Amino acid sequence: MDYSRYFWQGDLVRLRPLHSDDVSSLFEGRLDTPTRQVLQLGTELPASADNIRESVEQYAGCKDVDGTILFVVENNQEENVGSISYHSRHRKNGTFSCGVVIYRPFWRRGYALDATRTLLRYAFDQRNFQKFNSACISDNEASIALH
Repeated sequence: MDYSRYFWQGDLVRLRPLHSDDVSSLFEGRLDTPTRQVLQLGTELPASADNIRESVEQYAGCKDVDGTILFVVENNQEENVGSISYHSRHRKNGTFSCGVVIYRPFWRRGYALDATRTLLRYAFDQRNFQKFNSACISDNEASIALH
Protein backbone atom coordinates (compact mmCIF):
# COMPACT_ATOMS: atom_id res chain seq x y z
CA MET A 1 0.00 0.00 0.00
CA ASP A 2 1.28 3.49 -0.84
CA TYR A 3 1.28 5.58 2.33
CA SER A 4 3.17 8.56 0.86
CA ARG A 5 0.08 10.79 1.01
CA TYR A 6 -1.46 9.21 4.10
CA PHE A 7 -2.42 11.92 6.64
CA TRP A 8 -2.10 9.77 9.73
CA GLN A 9 1.59 9.08 9.17
CA GLY A 10 4.68 10.36 10.93
CA ASP A 11 8.29 9.57 10.17
CA LEU A 12 8.33 6.20 11.97
CA VAL A 13 4.68 5.19 12.39
CA ARG A 14 1.19 5.56 11.04
CA LEU A 15 -2.06 5.52 13.00
CA ARG A 16 -4.77 3.29 11.65
CA PRO A 17 -8.15 2.01 12.79
CA LEU A 18 -8.40 -1.17 14.85
CA HIS A 19 -9.50 -4.30 12.99
CA SER A 20 -9.98 -7.97 13.78
CA ASP A 21 -6.36 -8.87 12.97
CA ASP A 22 -5.26 -6.79 15.99
CA VAL A 23 -6.77 -9.09 18.63
CA SER A 24 -3.64 -11.19 19.19
CA SER A 25 -1.31 -8.16 19.49
CA LEU A 26 -3.65 -6.42 21.92
CA PHE A 27 -4.06 -9.61 23.96
CA GLU A 28 -0.28 -10.14 24.18
CA GLY A 29 0.16 -6.48 25.16
CA ARG A 30 -2.26 -6.93 28.04
CA LEU A 31 -0.20 -9.84 29.34
CA ASP A 32 2.62 -7.39 30.20
CA THR A 33 1.71 -7.51 33.89
CA PRO A 34 3.99 -4.76 35.32
CA THR A 35 2.68 -2.25 32.79
CA ARG A 36 -0.94 -3.24 33.38
CA GLN A 37 -0.50 -3.05 37.16
CA VAL A 38 0.67 0.54 36.86
CA LEU A 39 -2.10 1.51 34.47
CA GLN A 40 -4.85 -0.26 36.43
CA LEU A 41 -3.48 0.60 39.89
CA GLY A 42 -3.47 -3.05 40.86
CA THR A 43 -3.73 -6.50 39.41
CA GLU A 44 -6.65 -7.00 37.08
CA LEU A 45 -8.43 -10.25 36.40
CA PRO A 46 -7.01 -12.32 33.54
CA ALA A 47 -8.26 -11.21 30.16
CA SER A 48 -9.14 -13.51 27.33
CA ALA A 49 -8.81 -13.11 23.59
CA ASP A 50 -12.63 -13.03 23.47
CA ASN A 51 -12.70 -9.98 25.78
CA ILE A 52 -10.18 -8.25 23.54
CA ARG A 53 -12.17 -9.21 20.45
CA GLU A 54 -15.25 -7.51 21.92
CA SER A 55 -13.24 -4.32 22.52
CA VAL A 56 -11.82 -4.40 19.02
CA GLU A 57 -15.32 -4.74 17.58
CA GLN A 58 -16.52 -1.87 19.75
CA TYR A 59 -13.70 0.53 18.72
CA ALA A 60 -13.13 -0.75 15.15
CA GLY A 61 -13.15 1.78 12.35
CA CYS A 62 -12.27 4.71 14.66
CA LYS A 63 -15.67 4.63 16.34
CA ASP A 64 -16.07 7.19 19.11
CA VAL A 65 -16.97 5.19 22.23
CA ASP A 66 -17.83 7.38 25.21
CA GLY A 67 -15.52 10.11 23.94
CA THR A 68 -12.56 7.85 23.16
CA ILE A 69 -11.20 6.89 19.76
CA LEU A 70 -8.50 4.20 19.57
CA PHE A 71 -5.88 3.75 16.88
CA VAL A 72 -3.25 1.10 16.26
CA VAL A 73 0.31 2.40 16.07
CA GLU A 74 1.95 0.63 13.13
CA ASN A 75 5.60 1.05 12.19
CA ASN A 76 6.88 1.44 8.62
CA GLN A 77 7.38 -2.34 8.45
CA GLU A 78 3.60 -2.71 9.01
CA GLU A 79 4.06 -4.21 12.49
CA ASN A 80 1.50 -3.40 15.18
CA VAL A 81 3.73 -1.79 17.82
CA GLY A 82 1.07 -0.39 20.17
CA SER A 83 -1.99 1.83 20.40
CA ILE A 84 -2.94 5.43 21.04
CA SER A 85 -6.21 6.88 22.30
CA TYR A 86 -7.67 10.29 21.54
CA HIS A 87 -9.96 11.24 24.43
CA SER A 88 -11.24 13.82 26.92
CA ARG A 89 -12.14 16.13 24.06
CA HIS A 90 -13.89 19.29 25.17
CA ARG A 91 -14.87 21.45 22.18
CA LYS A 92 -15.94 24.50 24.21
CA ASN A 93 -12.62 24.67 26.06
CA GLY A 94 -10.60 23.46 23.07
CA THR A 95 -8.87 20.75 25.11
CA PHE A 96 -8.09 17.07 24.61
CA SER A 97 -5.82 14.29 25.89
CA CYS A 98 -4.27 11.13 24.55
CA GLY A 99 -2.75 7.95 25.91
CA VAL A 100 -0.09 5.93 24.15
CA VAL A 101 1.04 2.35 24.80
CA ILE A 102 3.98 0.84 22.93
CA TYR A 103 4.53 -2.88 23.38
CA ARG A 104 7.69 -3.81 25.27
CA PRO A 105 9.60 -5.33 22.28
CA PHE A 106 9.32 -1.94 20.53
CA TRP A 107 10.33 0.37 23.38
CA ARG A 108 12.97 3.10 22.94
CA ARG A 109 12.66 3.40 19.15
CA GLY A 110 10.82 6.74 19.02
CA TYR A 111 7.42 5.21 18.17
CA ALA A 112 5.53 6.83 21.07
CA LEU A 113 6.88 10.28 20.23
CA ASP A 114 6.09 9.94 16.55
CA ALA A 115 2.57 8.59 17.23
CA THR A 116 1.87 11.41 19.70
CA ARG A 117 3.13 14.06 17.27
CA THR A 118 0.94 12.62 14.53
CA LEU A 119 -2.13 12.77 16.77
CA LEU A 120 -1.26 16.28 17.97
CA ARG A 121 -0.90 17.48 14.38
CA TYR A 122 -4.39 16.18 13.61
CA ALA A 123 -5.99 17.62 16.77
CA PHE A 124 -4.43 21.08 16.42
CA ASP A 125 -4.35 21.49 12.63
CA GLN A 126 -7.50 19.66 11.56
CA ARG A 127 -9.81 19.73 14.57
CA ASN A 128 -8.80 23.20 15.85
CA PHE A 129 -8.14 22.16 19.42
CA GLN A 130 -6.07 24.65 21.41
CA LYS A 131 -4.62 22.73 24.36
CA PHE A 132 -3.32 19.23 25.00
CA ASN A 133 -3.71 18.02 28.60
CA SER A 134 -0.88 15.69 29.52
CA ALA A 135 -0.54 13.18 32.34
CA CYS A 136 1.70 10.24 33.13
CA ILE A 137 2.65 7.88 35.95
CA SER A 138 5.23 9.53 38.25
CA ASP A 139 7.87 6.79 37.95
CA ASN A 140 7.53 6.15 34.22
CA GLU A 141 10.69 7.90 33.05
CA ALA A 142 10.06 7.28 29.36
CA SER A 143 6.59 8.80 29.60
CA ILE A 144 7.90 11.78 31.56
CA ALA A 145 10.49 12.41 28.84
CA LEU A 146 7.83 12.08 26.14
CA HIS A 147 5.48 14.55 27.80
